[in-house]
Amino acid sequence: PEVLQAIRGEVKDFTRYSSTMKEKMLYVAFPMANRGETFLVVRLSLYISEISELMDELKWKFLLALIALFILALIMAWFFSRNISRPVQEIVEATRAFANGDFDIKVYLRKKDELAEVAASFNNMVERQKQMFNELSQNREELKAIISSMQEGLLVINRSGEIVLCNKSFNKIIGKECGKNQHYWEVFRINDFETYVK
Repeated sequence: PEVLQAIRGEVKDFTRYSSTMKEKMLYVAFPMANRGETFLVVRLSLYISEISELMDELKWKFLLALIALFILALIMAWFFSRNISRPVQEIVEATRAFANGDFDIKVYLRKKDELAEVAASFNNMVERQKQMFNELSQNREELKAIISSMQEGLLVINRSGEIVLCNKSFNKIIGKECGKNQHYWEVFRINDFETYVK
């Protein structure tokens, strides 16, 4: 039947038992045409058992290739995630150090990507905060020096009557040291003063 199909110009395969070979076989025939006319038919046959063996071998090779590709994909994913997570971890650690008061912390990333921009912004922010902190510290020291050198007694209290600040002149007036977070009436008692405060 495969030869008849080939003579008609069609290619089909047929599976049947071969009485000659005493085994099931696959047959296929190919027409060889010249100017639209078939002048030759090539007929091939193959044992079905050989095809099954070949298919089994191909299945194992395909399975091994899939396992190899899966392992390769895992390794690539691990390297990729490591390359992303390491800079993120560096930024997180630097942020923690900054939150704990380290104004000299810097983040330097090798790759020039979005995370590098985040790192550069973080470094700029830390630098600005450091400058502001230094300016505030300097202003505070100047203010302390001014308050200490004042001849007049100075006492600063909050709404609940706790002492926030007092200078040396005030300590001389009351004759003892006043401390922060103490209430003014614990340090001295003057009726008129208490009335004025209220």
